[in-house]
Amino acid sequence: MTHELSHSLLYQNMNQGRKFGYPRWLLEGVATYSANQMGTYLYPSETETYTLMREGNWIPPEDYETDKEDHVPLSVNNRKPFMYTEFACIVGDLNRRYGRSAFLTYLKRLLTDGDHDTAFRGSFGIGFNEYIAGFRRRVVTATSRTEEN
Repeated sequence: MTHELSHSLLYQNMNQGRKFGYPRWLLEGVATYSANQMGTYLYPSETETYTLMREGNWIPPEDYETDKEDHVPLSVNNRKPFMYTEFACIVGDLNRRYGRSAFLTYLKRLLTDGDHDTAFRGSFGIGFNEYIAGFRRRVVTATSRTEEN
């Protein structure tokens, strides 16, 4: 229920046009992270998710819910739950790395700003693609989640 409430709170604060432009990966990542769903039901735990990512399982966030999604090879038991936990790991990393305040600024900017890259850079001081490349490098070289920080 917390997962869906997270969606509702974001939707209540955006105009109709933003509902279609808000990054879908972020909606699911925030909802999964906020609901602490990693490690429940079909969702891999945070540790399992990082292990799966280290093994090469990765969907570029911008490919989620596009025609590209089905062509991304993932060697996981359940595709959607893995994707949601991957995105939740990104959300968690942003919060740990830059702080909750910067993350909330990012979410709020996206409610009105249609340019994701501008909102991301303005909130974190780094481009989204640059951040994702760094996140992936940290995931691959770490042996546990705590080493990624």
